[in-house]
Amino acid sequence: MFKKKNLFIIIAGLLILSLSYRSYCAEVLQEITVKEGDTLWGVANFYLKNPQRWPEILKYNPQLSSDPNIILPGMRIKVPVLLIKENLRAAYLVYILNDVRYRRRNTAEWKQSVINMELYNEDALRTMQQSQANVRFPSGELMRVFENSIIILRPDRAEEEAELTSGAVRASRAKIVSAEVTIQPKIQPRSSNPDYRASIRPSDQATLVEVYDGIVDVTAQGKTVTLTKGFGTIARLRQPPSLPQPLPPVPENISTQLTSSKTPAEVPINLVNIQLNLPRLPTSAPTTETSGAQVIGSVIRQYHLQIATSTNFENPIIDETREIGPQVKLDFNDRSLPDGLYYYRIAYVDALGLEGKFSQPISFRIDNTAPEISIRSPADNSTVEDDYIQIEGQVSADTVYLTANNIAAKLDSTGKFTVTILATEGNNQITLIARDAAKNENRKTISVTRVKKGEKTSTGKGTSQTSALVGWGLGALTIVVIIGVVALLINP
Repeated sequence: MFKKKNLFIIIAGLLILSLSYRSYCAEVLQEITVKEGDTLWGVANFYLKNPQRWPEILKYNPQLSSDPNIILPGMRIKVPVLLIKENLRAAYLVYILNDVRYRRRNTAEWKQSVINMELYNEDALRTMQQSQANVRFPSGELMRVFENSIIILRPDRAEEEAELTSGAVRASRAKIVSAEVTIQPKIQPRSSNPDYRASIRPSDQATLVEVYDGIVDVTAQGKTVTLTKGFGTIARLRQPPSLPQPLPPVPENISTQLTSSKTPAEVPINLVNIQLNLPRLPTSAPTTETSGAQVIGSVIRQYHLQIATSTNFENPIIDETREIGPQVKLDFNDRSLPDGLYYYRIAYVDALGLEGKFSQPISFRIDNTAPEISIRSPADNSTVEDDYIQIEGQVSADTVYLTANNIAAKLDSTGKFTVTILATEGNNQITLIARDAAKNENRKTISVTRVKKGEKTSTGKGTSQTSALVGWGLGALTIVVIIGVVALLINP
């Protein structure tokens, strides 16, 4: 009785899971481009496993006529992916970084890929150095393809998969196969979706699998190893997968060295020193390694760094793996990053090549733009009579330091400033220096002449009188010259 009850519960659970799965799949749509002059019936005959189910297309395309024989203009229509023949189900290239190429089935030529292009069964995708791509399968599964990778896509909804021939990918529900290894994520109703990474090690063509969430089965040479969150395995050529190995720990207590009490997100910086607090060597396990940290029998050899403009890191600007050291120096002047807010995260890679989970994102700001300086008063080349010169103006709001001839100016929150300096008789050169938190600096110099009180007005009056006398003299001289010329003409 007990066994029958358990069997009933299992069957009921599987039935519910199956119905939920089909309901989920039914909502997945694929866009199809209608050829010029084609009809809905023609589309159904070409794309659908059962053309008689063409009326179901109308549900998702209300603009279409219910008459399947009417010629359709060239358009894109949505079709439930479960209705489409497996070999015509498409994946989409939704993200491209740098040089990404594709190769159609049964062809040899690699061509430059374009964003949102369709990829069908047995089409291949290739990422070159410092390049990445994201592929979205019909189910909505997003697969990330890392640099120097080649994959062959099989977007069959019944079993979405990709064959990895080189490089690395990160996936969730899709199956990954390599030359001798099958990586099958286990989808369970009450467990987290799997999150795993698969890679081919160039040195010996071994397949490495790291699981960051969920459950994944790895099979090779007739043996299956089940990996759970935080574990990985290595399947060398013609060998079964190794026993589950703990992944390197998540980097913790990462500190960014700054000469400010503000947080990294508030402080614009061009050079970041990241202090990696590596795990301590266990006292019970002596080792001769001095350049890394031993964790569960393996040594951390490298760090994987990602930098992006958002915390989800879907489209990283920088994605690189380098040898480990106690301190990571990032000089952004060599990377041509534009001004703005960024995030970085780090994962450890051990001596076996297994990579741990990334740290929490840490923010920082890049600023290579010097503050602007605008002087409202006094004007350049102006004249004053007072013993002091008061300078007023505006600087960029991010200015943290402003001086006029080495005298600090008062700044409000908007960048308005006032500063007073002692004037000396004669010409005064006044140099303003503005500096922001990133130590970008701007200078502006004006000239102000100090004269004695009353001299400014009298000087102006004297100048006017002199100008008048000069004008009168020139007029008189002109008259004398004219008279002389006339006299010569009359009496030659």
